[in-house]
Amino acid sequence: MTDKERYQNLKDRGVCVYCKSSPAEDGKTTCRTCREKQRKQTAEKRAALREMGICTECGSRRVYGDEKICPECSARKYASNLKCSRDPEKESQYHKNRRRKLKEMGICVKCGKRKTENGKTLCGICNAKERIRAREYRGNQIERSERPSFGMCYFCGNPIPKGRICPACSERVTKNLPDESDNKLWRMQENARIQQIIANQR
Repeated sequence: MTDKERYQNLKDRGVCVYCKSSPAEDGKTTCRTCREKQRKQTAEKRAALREMGICTECGSRRVYGDEKICPECSARKYASNLKCSRDPEKESQYHKNRRRKLKEMGICVKCGKRKTENGKTLCGICNAKERIRAREYRGNQIERSERPSFGMCYFCGNPIPKGRICPACSERVTKNLPDESDNKLWRMQENARIQQIIANQR
């Protein structure tokens, strides 16, 4: 069996391709322990190269000034980025395929590392970051669905000591309940929903 075949065999079985014994981390080819060792070794190697003034990309040519990589590696990376930018359709297809594969494996489509949260496409950490980012985009305004958890009325946003809606909104909503409706199922569901909101605030 060749090295390539051995690598593919371990990958298919979900076994770490480095230690060949521990289960690989979800969506990865290595276990957590080996990944940490690799990360530490890479960081130490890059730090040593920077201290010696050597390019951290190729590990052979010298760098100039405050640069971290040499002119040759910088030019190669620029050409690669330029090539990708000239083919937006190919890049878009790549991201679509990546997102689809991660979603099928139950891995966060944002970070590509952690498992998704409660059937969503993001993990708990990325989901929280997205909520913060969205709130900052809206000018730090809290979404209606999040108001009760911050001690605010679901409808008007005014502070309340407990429950989900304030007395004023509770009275207004109760008055606006439909007396007659052609859709009996809708009326039953709507009444049950409003009554549940009123009951939760008591």
